[in-house]
Amino acid sequence: MRHAGAFGSRLKSIAWAGCVAQLYISLSLGSTECLLLAVMSYDRYAAICQPLRYTAIMSRRLCLQMMVTAWLSGSGNALVKTVLTLRLPRCGRNRINHFFCEVPALLKLACADTSTNMAELLASGVFLLLLPLGLILVSYSYIGAAVLRMRSVEGRLLEGPIGK
Repeated sequence: MRHAGAFGSRLKSIAWAGCVAQLYISLSLGSTECLLLAVMSYDRYAAICQPLRYTAIMSRRLCLQMMVTAWLSGSGNALVKTVLTLRLPRCGRNRINHFFCEVPALLKLACADTSTNMAELLASGVFLLLLPLGLILVSYSYIGAAVLRMRSVEGRLLEGPIGK
């Protein structure tokens, strides 16, 4: 697999196995990061908007469950995308004019119908990008509203831990 733009090498190519590994790892870490950011925003919501109930809401068990769910979902998504992409037959050319191996670049090499892959990309994009983004925006809007409601005795925003 010729690859345009490898770091630290005069040879601007990457082996097929390296491309597959790069694809899976980047998809897995990217998907997991989106989900972990949503989990972290929920944690911040609970800490700021429900401070007296925080330890009950964010139990060790729930934190572990959310972390494992994020990692398994991200890894599972990456596995599905990688397998669906690599199952496509490739046409004669084997050069990707991109910085790294990614799904859209590999789909351009296919000489078969990629509509299933595109549908999966759309569905996973909604689930792993738009849904977490929505949850993050909702969490931080509640946090912003809670902070704006915090007033001192004089009606000003609190300036310190005791309102001095």
